[in-house]
Amino acid sequence: MFPELKWYYVVVAYILAPSLSFCNAYGAGLTDMNMAYNYGKVALFLLASLAGKNNGVVAGLVGCGLIKSIVSISSDLMHDFKTGHLTLTSPRSMLLSQAIGTVIGCVVAPVTFFLFYKAFDVGNPNGEYKAPYAIIYRNMAILGVEGFSALPQHCLQLCYGFFGFAILANLSRDLSLNNSGKYVPLPMAMAVPFLVGAYFAIDMCVGSLVVFAWHKLNSRKASLMVPAVASGLICGDGLWILPSSILALAKIRPPAPSPLSQSDLQRVHDTPTKTRVAEMSTVGQADIHLGGQGSQMTIRKEILEKVEKWLTACEEESWLEEYNKDDNRYNAARGAHLTLKRAEKARNLVNKMPGMVEALASKTMTWESKRGIEFFYDGIHLLSMLEEYTILH
Repeated sequence: MFPELKWYYVVVAYILAPSLSFCNAYGAGLTDMNMAYNYGKVALFLLASLAGKNNGVVAGLVGCGLIKSIVSISSDLMHDFKTGHLTLTSPRSMLLSQAIGTVIGCVVAPVTFFLFYKAFDVGNPNGEYKAPYAIIYRNMAILGVEGFSALPQHCLQLCYGFFGFAILANLSRDLSLNNSGKYVPLPMAMAVPFLVGAYFAIDMCVGSLVVFAWHKLNSRKASLMVPAVASGLICGDGLWILPSSILALAKIRPPAPSPLSQSDLQRVHDTPTKTRVAEMSTVGQADIHLGGQGSQMTIRKEILEKVEKWLTACEEESWLEEYNKDDNRYNAARGAHLTLKRAEKARNLVNKMPGMVEALASKTMTWESKRGIEFFYDGIHLLSMLEEYTILH
C-alpha cells in the first residue's frame, strides 16, 4: 500500500518500539498522561531522515503511525493495571483481556478507517473533515527530510542542554547520599508542563503546595482525603469547559485592557497600511473642518482598513491559485513546510472573503447614504470594485 515504506524501515520501527513503549508506560505511571504522540514523532523524524528526500515524507508518516499505535498500547496497559490494582482485579485477567482486545482491534480499526475514508471527503481543506493534524505531521516529516538546518537557531543547543540536565538530575537522585535526592526535581514531571502549557504547571504547583501543607497539619487525614479532593477539582475544571464554550459562542470575552488596539497593532506592523491611515486621517480632519461629523471620520477609517485587508486577501488568493497549479508543490524541497503553512493560511483567508466583501459593501453603502456622495479608493468607485469582484468570483 505504501511502496515508499521499505521493509527494513518497518524493522527499524519494531526495534524502536519496545524501548519507547517502556518509556511511555513509565511516564504514564508517573503522570497519568499518554505521550504516545510524542514518541511517534521521534520515529517520524528518524524514518524521514533515513528514507531521504524522495520517500522520506510518506515513510516518516507511516512509521509514525506504526510506532504511535504500539506505544499507545503500553500506556493503556499501564492504566488498566492501575485500575485493576484499585479494584483487586487479577493481573492475568487484565493482560488476557488486553491481548484479546488488541486482536479484535487489528480487524475492527482498519475496517472502520476505510469505511470512514471511503464514505467522506477526508483531508479536503474546504470539506467537513479537514484533518488539520495531517498538515501538521506532514510539515514535521518535511522537517525530518530537510535535516537540522531547517530547525530554528540554537534549537539543537537547547535540546542538548536539557538532555544533559535530565541525565544529571536522574543520576543525582539515584546516587545521592543522606536522602538528599528527594530535593532534586524529577525531569519527567518537569517535562510535562513544557508539553501541555504553563496553566498545567501553575495548577500542579498550587496543588502540590496544598498537599504539602495538608500533610504537615494532619498527615493521616491528608493521605485519605487528597485523592478525593484532587478528583473533585479535576472534575470541576472539566465541567467549566461547557459554560466556557457557551460564552465563547456568544462572543463574550474577559476584559483584557491593552495599550494598543488591534488596528493600532496592524498599523505598526504594516507600513503600507500605516501610510494609508495617515492619509485617511487627513481626509477625516478635512471632513470635520467642512462641517462633517467625527463619527463619519471613524467610519471612513474603518472602511479603508477593511479595504487594505481585502486587497491583501486578494493577493493571497492569486498566490494560492498559482500554488495549486504547481504539480511539484508536494515535493519535499527546502522550505516546503513554510510554503505549506502559507497555503493553509491563504485557504482560511480566502474562505472568509465573501463575508469580508459583504461587510465592506455594507459599510460603504452606509457611508454613501449619510454623506450623499460616492466613496472612491485610488480614484475608483469602491462599490464598483466590489461588484466587479463579486461577478468574477
